Amino acid sequence: VIKQNLSTCEQYTTCDECSNIKLCHWCSKEDRCTPTFECIHENYRYKKKNEINMCTNIERVAPETISLHSSDTQLEILVNVPLKNDTDEYNCQFRLTDENEFLYYTNAVLLNDKTLKCLPPAFNNRSQAVYNVALSVYHLKANLTFGYYNLLFINCSNFLSCSSCNTYSNQCIWNLQTVNCISYENIRLPSINHKRLVKKSNQCPLIYLQQSINRLAYNHNKTISIHVDQCNENMSINSCQLNDHQKRFSFMSSQSKFTKSTYENHLCLLECSFDLSNLENSHQISFYRPTHLDLSIEFTNKTSYTIPRTHIALYDCERMALNCTSCIQLDPTFGCVWCNNMCMFKNQTIKNKLICPNSQECLSPNIHTIEPLLLPLNGGTLVTIKGKNFDL
Repeated sequence: VIKQNLSTCEQYTTCDECSNIKLCHWCSKEDRCTPTFECIHENYRYKKKNEINMCTNIERVAPETISLHSSDTQLEILVNVPLKNDTDEYNCQFRLTDENEFLYYTNAVLLNDKTLKCLPPAFNNRSQAVYNVALSVYHLKANLTFGYYNLLFINCSNFLSCSSCNTYSNQCIWNLQTVNCISYENIRLPSINHKRLVKKSNQCPLIYLQQSINRLAYNHNKTISIHVDQCNENMSINSCQLNDHQKRFSFMSSQSKFTKSTYENHLCLLECSFDLSNLENSHQISFYRPTHLDLSIEFTNKTSYTIPRTHIALYDCERMALNCTSCIQLDPTFGCVWCNNMCMFKNQTIKNKLICPNSQECLSPNIHTIEPLLLPLNGGTLVTIKGKNFDL
């Protein structure tokens, strides 16, 4: 009987030292020497033709941070010992560190005896912005996995704040115009206004609207969502207020809800609800066109902050369009529809239980009678025309 203290395995700091001890095994994932039974595989040292050196490890991967929006990224993997020059014998194995069971595989190609190339996997239908992924190399013939390397996969569109977006400024950039995080692949689109891109975290606004355009229909309640970037525990909101530029009237929020984001640190969400009815000074507003408003926040310490560059407009469908044609030609984002011989906000039709045609088309005028039918040649006679659909 041969006795060996298995705790001695831990004293070996390299794979070569560890592999020479029969009952010890080098775990590449933990980068340490352990007793054989603590690791999944035995410590192979080319005992058979198709087996590989289990001291093979990944030294470098380029790139280490990958954007999920990129369609042409290829991973180049450098290992520490030469690999067998057999084609189609290797796969890249990817595992999300928070999901031990689910694996992704892509084909790997040997560029030379120490370098492999493979494509990253597609992580679809996921809500995270940052994915910690463990990369290993899988040998098909030996049915063994070796090497271990940590990678970061970035989904720019899932970042909620400007500061978190610019944390990964090599892959992502914040778009002030659309109030979202986009990848560098998307900034080539013709619709992107490059002057409205934030490239550094210190250029991020502290408070901004969640939506780039906010339109408020008069006589209808509205909740406005606001992002507070880099908020702290001591920040406390008292109320929100809407004012027109000429200070003729104002709306105080009926309710303000201030919460910390569950998805990102240092991001808070402020929801301000407004009752936009029964305005005392409404007679001072023509409403022939939208009235632009400023949004300000009042803190519990009585200080206030007006959010710059807000696009908030108060409007009234009925007064902006007096006939069918002008109503259906309004910007669809106003949500105005022609119904019951007037232009109204679409939610108003539901509230009043009105049945309106789905297709917004103006009917052609229909003349029923003309009186009188006999007219003098020299004119000057009043003619009465009766019919319907004259509200074009």
